[in-house]
Amino acid sequence: MRYFIFGFLVFVFLILNCISKNHNTTYLKITERGNCKSGFGLYVFTYGRSLYPDRFLNVEEDKESREIVYLFYLIRIPGKNILIDSGFLNESYKKKFGFSSFENPDRLIKKCGIDPKEITDIVLTHFHFDHAGGIFLFPSAILHIQNHDLDLLKKQSYFPNQSMYLNSLIKANQIHSFDGTYSLLPGLQILFTGGHTPGSQALEWISPSGMQILFTGDECYFIEECKNGIGLPKEAAFSLKRNRDFIEYIRILNGKGTKILTLHDPSILQEGEEITPGVRVLDFF
Repeated sequence: MRYFIFGFLVFVFLILNCISKNHNTTYLKITERGNCKSGFGLYVFTYGRSLYPDRFLNVEEDKESREIVYLFYLIRIPGKNILIDSGFLNESYKKKFGFSSFENPDRLIKKCGIDPKEITDIVLTHFHFDHAGGIFLFPSAILHIQNHDLDLLKKQSYFPNQSMYLNSLIKANQIHSFDGTYSLLPGLQILFTGGHTPGSQALEWISPSGMQILFTGDECYFIEECKNGIGLPKEAAFSLKRNRDFIEYIRILNGKGTKILTLHDPSILQEGEEITPGVRVLDFF
């Protein structure tokens, strides 16, 4: 019996060692080649930085302004390249918001080894320029957006001929607009939040590696503050109640070990590994 148990433990050790080696091999392929196509995973792209007034942020101490980063994410799984937000490409907004650095979102995607036309889906957390202003850079993607924010997006002019472009997407069935919660894929749930904008939304994902992740959109700018229950100020909220309800949901999920990711927190740039300037891998499988 002792020999059986010993043999079984050796077998388990070898299996786990094999899995670990395969995992590390995938990781090395991604980081050494600087290429998102080297493996499936979760990637974060930094396309800009600027100072932003504290009165619009979820902060406890008012320092007048502080640096935020401008991010979007790529979920790369078999058959799908899903962006969470699209960034933007508009000189007037860069000047208006005093960007200290900026890189075109489509160039970042290309640096990662992916053709912008290979993006299959874009989940827009809300309609604001820095989240939805780059949709035209990814012409093959299906947009996933709440009905309220689609109506608001149609009224904006983030890029030339935006109205015509949106109409062309509608005709091509490339806009999926809806109300409430939607399951995009098994394990990937879009959640209506409605705190920051009338149709703001978040994403909850259980990745193939088993990591549980919540992408907050702009219901939350700074992660630690949200974990501590600090929500948006009234200047940045369409509905304070809905925002506070979502902040409480963040607190609950954080207590269960879910990873919280926002679209503007510089601390995210300490996560994972940089594979090329402006691109980091956060999870791989």
